[in-house]
Amino acid sequence: MNDQEAASKLYPPGPGLQRASKALEDEQAVVLGLPEAARNARYAEFDGLQRDTGMPPTVTKRLMDLDHRVEVAAARKRTDDVDHQAEAEARRSEVRALYGAKEGEALIARFQKYVQQHATLRELLADPRIGNDRDVVHGLIEHVRDINYR
Repeated sequence: MNDQEAASKLYPPGPGLQRASKALEDEQAVVLGLPEAARNARYAEFDGLQRDTGMPPTVTKRLMDLDHRVEVAAARKRTDDVDHQAEAEARRSEVRALYGAKEGEALIARFQKYVQQHATLRELLADPRIGNDRDVVHGLIEHVRDINYR
């Protein structure tokens, strides 16, 4: 059984992702100027990402929400003052603290390898506002661990 088959057994495809909040939908329509058809296409992309990766729906939903928030912030020309390097190191430290130094580093390496196998996921996580998010990192680490991705 390959990794994708194992993932699909752990997280079978559901009826689709829950839609974003009404406020976020309104921001997409007004701030980004996305018509309903374009918003529906975005949801379909994330549904496809979930099916392709077998990620838990909560992680996929978090990715989708963060992606939308990043786009809205960019459209509003908002920047953040976050030290993204420090955020990345904080996530690494949390994983090492949770699983121990050796196992934590091994999980981080497996997580990085997993991400490299999925182009859409790799592109999303390249933005540090998404890739350093605590819920995303921990959710994907758990997913990699659950499916025993090597």
